Amino acid sequence: MDRQSLSRDEAEKEYNKFKMNPNDYALEKGEEYYASLGYKSLMDGVITEAEKDGRGDEVRERISKFKRDSQLKAYAVIGTVIVLFLAAKLQYEADPSFFNK
Repeated sequence: MDRQSLSRDEAEKEYNKFKMNPNDYALEKGEEYYASLGYKSLMDGVITEAEKDGRGDEVRERISKFKRDSQLKAYAVIGTVIVLFLAAKLQYEADPSFFNK
């Protein structure tokens, strides 16, 4: 609170934002930090700072793996929802009374 020169109300608002969704809070703070350093986006800042430390390739690989895994999970969820919907539709067409129980 004192370190960032926030009032008590502002500090409580920041803490509540953190408690509601810690992941979004961390991303927001990361974006603010890298924007203050002059980078366009969080990823640009992370990659450029990693290149300064000599870890640029490692970080790029980690980011691309994360994106690949996230897309795979998203497609799996979408596919599962479609399959469940089709199964329910087929079940309803075969026996509509099944859903009245």
